[in-house]
Amino acid sequence: MTARIQKKISIPLHTIKEGVSELTFRTRLNEPEVYANCSFNGDVDVSVKLTAGDGDYLCEIAVVSTGHFICDRCLDEFTRKVEASGAVMFTKHSSGGSDETESYHIIEPSATEIDLSEDIIDLLLIEVPVKILCHQECKGLCPECGINLNRDTCTCSRDQIDPRWEGLKNVDFSK
Repeated sequence: MTARIQKKISIPLHTIKEGVSELTFRTRLNEPEVYANCSFNGDVDVSVKLTAGDGDYLCEIAVVSTGHFICDRCLDEFTRKVEASGAVMFTKHSSGGSDETESYHIIEPSATEIDLSEDIIDLLLIEVPVKILCHQECKGLCPECGINLNRDTCTCSRDQIDPRWEGLKNVDFSK
């Protein structure tokens, strides 16, 4: 599912002056679920440093929001501040981008605005880790009884070895 921003964040081309401008926006996502085990259902604060010249528009974007997450190890829900930044180049010229690290968009001749909405969502999602943890030392759930080992202890035996891995018991890994 692709999330959409409630109020599109765009900059009308006729309002952009040559040089550097700084802009700020606040919006929300229409569809809070934007990633597995993660949602952004609060405000999304965006600041843009826009450098304009000769049909090129470099947008240096900083995004801040609060993500609601579910830990991959213990399944606890938690919130965490997510901050992201990146650069996006918009141009009226049809030649390729100058920097491989920037996103690059060609502005159609009929365009009346620069739309940053999808780039903002992309920046937020890039900051979400593949493995979402409530904290680095999360102990997770007991594989036997399912108790959250961050809050409680259990008496389950953890010495039981999966028979498929039994042969590794005798291997000396110190060599």
